[in-house]
Amino acid sequence: MGRHVFAIVGRTLDRASQNRGKYPQRFARRWRPSVALARFEGITHLHLMSAPQDLALADEIAHDARLLHPALAIEIDTLAFENPWDLPSTYLTLLNYIQEKTEDMDESEELFLQIT
Repeated sequence: MGRHVFAIVGRTLDRASQNRGKYPQRFARRWRPSVALARFEGITHLHLMSAPQDLALADEIAHDARLLHPALAIEIDTLAFENPWDLPSTYLTLLNYIQEKTEDMDESEELFLQIT
């Protein structure tokens, strides 16, 4: 049994400051929701959903999450929304993505969605 968290990469909250001297303190200075998921006990898989233009940020998040939880399985997928503020369309895109990713999973797997 595993715990899978599907998380949308956020350009604002998930970004670490690149300012001189602040980057090494990126774990203490601010809350980064997708990285913070690696601190939760019992999470076995992190599925990062990234817009195409944010793949470098997704890689940075995966790197930092692995520093906190080396055994965490992390996948990065590109997921684009035509208009993120069109909520019915956005939620339908998320539903279709998660259904596709989980169709072969055992029913004992626990699934969570983080949309901070």
